[in-house]
Amino acid sequence: MSSIFDTFQGLPIHPLIVHLVVVVLPIATFTTIISVYSSRFRKGYSFASVIGVFVGTAAAFVAKQSGEALSNHVGLPRKHSDYGNILTYVALAFFIVVLLWYRKWRRTRSNRINALGFLLTVLGIAVLVLTYLAGHTGAKAVWEKRMFTINSTIVN
Repeated sequence: MSSIFDTFQGLPIHPLIVHLVVVVLPIATFTTIISVYSSRFRKGYSFASVIGVFVGTAAAFVAKQSGEALSNHVGLPRKHSDYGNILTYVALAFFIVVLLWYRKWRRTRSNRINALGFLLTVLGIAVLVLTYLAGHTGAKAVWEKRMFTINSTIVN
């Protein structure tokens, strides 16, 4: 039985949604980290960054679920799956900390960097690294053997 995360109009959802994860989540994470340390940037862009982190985190969840559905058809690239699973949970923790940090900043309007700001930074760096690792291992699983075959065909 297929799940809601399996296909959309006959195409697997996973390759469609991962592009949202690898673009929106890192940009929103990076801008949120900048917001912690730059009061001028924080005033103009922190709300948009929080929304971006929400969208990226939701996309990571959908990518995880759709990846599991896709693996039923094409197999499971273990490293990619492991990084994707970890990313989903770290992104969720990051989103929660971002919400707490943003709420505290909105109440106090303080420019001091507090413990939430430091935790946000550490989790944000973890999100950036895990997004890279999940994306790289996923692309490698899809393209590594195909590129070798394409290059061999061109050379011969």
